Amino acid sequence: MIIFLIIITSYLLIVFVLSRLVIPHLGFAKDSLPENIPAEWQKEIEFLKIKANNAEEFLFLTYNYLGQKYSYKSQPFFRRFKIFPNFHTLFIGLDELSKRKGFMHCTQLNFLLRLFLIKGGFFKEEDVRLKHVFVNFFIHQYAQVYLNGKWVDVDLFDYSNGLKIGAHLKTFSL
Repeated sequence: MIIFLIIITSYLLIVFVLSRLVIPHLGFAKDSLPENIPAEWQKEIEFLKIKANNAEEFLFLTYNYLGQKYSYKSQPFFRRFKIFPNFHTLFIGLDELSKRKGFMHCTQLNFLLRLFLIKGGFFKEEDVRLKHVFVNFFIHQYAQVYLNGKWVDVDLFDYSNGLKIGAHLKTFSL
């Protein structure tokens, strides 16, 4: 029994502490946003600003743009198996990241969401916060956006499976 407790404690320590020190955008504080961003993203932000009449519309347009570009359809449980072969992509730069399509880690998706919302001018840094939950034995990050006087969950990681703004992945997703 004691060995089991040591294994569980070690695993939780690695998942919730060590990983937050190593994996970009998963730290205990939000990363600062870059001054300059890839031209493709800047162009898309400007396009979304023109289409949106208010912050809520800009959030929904950004959610759909990022969700469509970086979606990967599968059951949430099996998507976790996509993380390991793509672990190296956690460490790529913005220019290379902007050229990618398909699967992207939750931390990268939330970084892009923050980037778009803040660079779009409809939101300030304090309007976007990052939350962490334990999903299928791994740490998962989602965003909360302050909109119309309340905090709204935004989880792009499960966009392709129909997760809407206002919800996030739960503890066990099969």
